[in-house]
Amino acid sequence: MNQPPAHYIFAIDPGVTTGWAWCKIDTLDIETGHEDQMPFCQRAQDWISDDVAVVIERYTITERTIKLSRQSASLEIIGACRYFAWESRTTFTMQLPVEAKSFLPNNQLKKLMWSPNDHERDALRHLFLYLVKTGDTRITDQLL
Repeated sequence: MNQPPAHYIFAIDPGVTTGWAWCKIDTLDIETGHEDQMPFCQRAQDWISDDVAVVIERYTITERTIKLSRQSASLEIIGACRYFAWESRTTFTMQLPVEAKSFLPNNQLKKLMWSPNDHERDALRHLFLYLVKTGDTRITDQLL
């Protein structure tokens, strides 16, 4: 089944505190925010639809992450968002944290006048990386 083109991108940095970035693709109007796990899941359920591309940071359990924290919020949020995207029959893309951070370090985000909190910055990185990977160069043009 073909899905309609996305008009919005919902980029997510999942965790106990979840950062998010919402973008209207045609105008590049961007809003960011962060919130606790359950209020975020309600937002995701309300916002994810067939014209929203969902982009989320991949969370991988390693020896290091186990030592840092045994919280499962990231995995739970990923699962919830994957389900909402599936239910809406829309795009669901996972990206590695290192890929997004190397693509757009903090000093580059500041060039774009973006300096929200850490979680929002990570969500923005995933948003901008997704735009570039899908052929939209408006962000990279601003960085040059």
